Amino acid sequence: MQERFHIHIYGKSGDLTNWERILNRKTYTNRLYYILEEGAGYLENHEKHYFLKNHIYLLSHRAQFTCFLEDPAFSHLYINYTDDSLSGYDRVIDVDPAASPLLRADAEVFRAYLDSRFALLPGINRFSGTEERLELILASFLWDIERLHTPQGLSDPMIVDSLRYIHTHFSENITVRELAARAYLSRNRFTDLFSAALGITPYQYIRDYRFDVAIDLLKAGVSVGDAAEKCGFESGAAFSSSFRKKFGFPPTRITRP
Repeated sequence: MQERFHIHIYGKSGDLTNWERILNRKTYTNRLYYILEEGAGYLENHEKHYFLKNHIYLLSHRAQFTCFLEDPAFSHLYINYTDDSLSGYDRVIDVDPAASPLLRADAEVFRAYLDSRFALLPGINRFSGTEERLELILASFLWDIERLHTPQGLSDPMIVDSLRYIHTHFSENITVRELAARAYLSRNRFTDLFSAALGITPYQYIRDYRFDVAIDLLKAGVSVGDAAEKCGFESGAAFSSSFRKKFGFPPTRITRP
């Protein structure tokens, strides 16, 4: 079965230094939050909303929001992931598990799973990569949320297949010509169709996706050099230069608590 999503990082919030800055900079990452302690929220359509304890939030890359932190005691469990069809919602989804037995069960399983991970690795609260059980937990969350809310996504199978390939091979030297050949199209025709569907060129998408994954790796404690290598950049120096140019600060500012 072809993957629908790719999990970058998951865990429990720790040191929230740069949390707002990093969260509000990412481009294609979806975030699933389960709130443990209140103290933060988001601005959407000029309205201020607070994250509520025990609620589940789906923060889609499609939604226009900005997060803020008011209390460093704020705590949440999370999964950051990318969907192959770039499906999502044009607003933040807030779900009270108490109103949905299925989502309440999802939340309990997710919390128990992370508790078991924390018990095995004391002092570690962030994990990069994924495993089958976590993928099943995320799939269950998304399925049950979609029963209440219908997401938007891409319908062109050629574009979805190209995104799936990028999400799987982003650490390699992917070229637009290679993507076009896989779609049996000329480079120019492929670029035109891709740009029309996503609003950016294939090259820009590959670059921004690599940045998204690199940010999560840095948050998980991976060094700048290793993050650069894992995400397909030529070198740590090239990655640092591109990162600073795009975000306005060096990748070394993203550190593991």
